[in-house]
Order: sequence, then C-alpha cells, then structure tokens
Amino acid sequence: MRTPTDQEPFSGQQARHVDVPPKVHALADDSPSTFRRYGMAALCVAGAVLLRWLLDPILGRSYPLATIFGFVGIAVWYGGWGPALFTVIMSYLVVHWLIIEPAHAFDFSATEVGGLSLYLFSTGVLIGVGQVMRDAQRQARLNAAAVTEKQWKLEAEFVERQQAEAALRESEVRYRETFANAAVGIAHVALDGRWLGVNDAICRITG
Repeated sequence: MRTPTDQEPFSGQQARHVDVPPKVHALADDSPSTFRRYGMAALCVAGAVLLRWLLDPILGRSYPLATIFGFVGIAVWYGGWGPALFTVIMSYLVVHWLIIEPAHAFDFSATEVGGLSLYLFSTGVLIGVGQVMRDAQRQARLNAAAVTEKQWKLEAEFVERQQAEAALRESEVRYRETFANAAVGIAHVALDGRWLGVNDAICRITG
C-alpha cells in the first residue's frame, strides 16, 4: 500500500489535560479590614496598660511608658501606621491618667512635655521603620503573585499547544487512513504530471 507521505501513523493518544489554576489577582486587598486592624490596636492598648499595671509593684512610678513600645510594633506590623498611631496616643493617655504623677489628672509640665516629645519621636521612628518593612513585605507578595500568574499562563499555553499538535496529528492520521482505504482510486499528481502518491484502489484499477 502506498501512502501520500512516509510519516509513521500517530497512535492517536490524546494530549494530557492539565487544569490551569485560576488567575492570581493582585493582592491589593490582602490586608485585614479596618475594623480588625483597629481592633488589634485596641487590644495592643489594653495589653500595654495591663502589662504596665502588673509591673507596677516592681517598677513603681519609674518607666511608665516602657511597655508601650512593643505593642506599637505589633500594631504597625498588623495594621499599618494608622492603628499604630492610635496605639501610641491612647496608650499614653491611659498610662498618663493611671500611673504618671499626678494620677488621674493630665499635667503637662515642661518636664512632661519633654518626655512626651522623646516618646513621640521614638514611637514615630518605630512606626516609620515598621511601615517600610510592611510595605516591602506586601510588595514581595505582589511580585511573587505576578511571577506565579505568569508561570500558570505559560503552562496553560504549553498545554493548549500540545493539544493542538495532537489534534493535528490525529487529523493527519485520519486523512492517511481515508486516502489508503478509500473504495475509489485517489492519486496525488504534481503540476508537471508526475504521480506523487496513490492508494490501493487505484493500484487495483490500473493493475
């Protein structure tokens, strides 16, 4: 039997189907909600005040703001600079009211204003550094998501190309089988009259 091409028939195996993962959306809204961020800030205020109150028998009236800084770091890590600033202000007001002399009163003397200035400077630096680190972490997640999305797109294109090539090979196989097994004579003839390929039926007809 003669066929129009010497290519070996393809087995007809279907290309492997891979479920392409859904598109990775930008993580612009991956941070907690405003309610949760400021809820965490409120917990940080409560934690700072409670810890300072528990340490009061040891510290007395010394270091009244010592426990606030760690909770400011937690607040900026979880919710950003807004909740952290809320923690700074509210913690100071509560501690000033409960611990700093005179207790249960706000007395902003020159000494107190100086201490407050240093407190605001220190917590401001803490918030600034924490916010920069938080933004860098978020940008890293965005970059990782973009790389993953590109990888999934390439995988989807590769799978589609495999399936298209498999479909083309199967189409060629069906064509060759139809050409070879047709009941009527079929021949491929070049423009100059040369016969390029014939099937069995035309061989039987022409002897």
